[in-house]
Amino acid sequence: MPHVLIAEENVISAKLTAFILTDAGYKVSIVTNGYSAIETIARDAPDLLLLDTHLPALSGFDVCQEVRRTTYMPIIFLSSAGTLADRVQGLSSGADDYIVKPFSSSELLARIAAVLRRYDSVQKQQPSTLARGPMLLDPVKRLVSFNNDRTVDLTPIEAQILYILMMYAGQVVSDRTLLQSVWGQNPKGRNLLTVYVYRLRMKLWPAHPESAPIVTLRGQGYMFIEPTSEGQIREVGESR
Repeated sequence: MPHVLIAEENVISAKLTAFILTDAGYKVSIVTNGYSAIETIARDAPDLLLLDTHLPALSGFDVCQEVRRTTYMPIIFLSSAGTLADRVQGLSSGADDYIVKPFSSSELLARIAAVLRRYDSVQKQQPSTLARGPMLLDPVKRLVSFNNDRTVDLTPIEAQILYILMMYAGQVVSDRTLLQSVWGQNPKGRNLLTVYVYRLRMKLWPAHPESAPIVTLRGQGYMFIEPTSEGQIREVGESR
């Protein structure tokens, strides 16, 4: 069974989570600070990291960003901080999911299984790069490159959303399709998807995000319009 590393300052809380996981058949290790998490990952290469946002010395957000420099292992935040801003910060730092405490054991296990399933699917399929106009997306490395050699790093969720939109370039992809494809059978609210699309536009076209090739079709979903050059897309009649 997969090896899960829990990085949690509260030992009692960590042991309760570990009990749920071991009962489900997972191998579990526990660390109580960010530096130990990074050292354990480098030494033992666990299959998934459950990460609290509040850790001594090095925050969970910092740990996530540091881990993302060297590995694409699945990362799920477990935190009592559950505002939209908190979730966006966690996911933007490179996490695959964000679970707000308190949570049920069934939700935790389902979310872990979904993240591992997506990760395993990506590893097995090794999807090829996608080229659309001047843009080239590598969904495994989560990198977008342009003809002028500019590169953009993406978070796991951003890469999944962009991959789907680029795959169906010129076609409308509904909110529901994106939510279910990225977050599974129990998709999060549309507000979070809106935030991710906004962040993608800002990353891809920072000087002129309104010229990004991701178009919002109100009441329908989103469409990727193949750019003719960096910073220029074909004219469409719908609003962004």
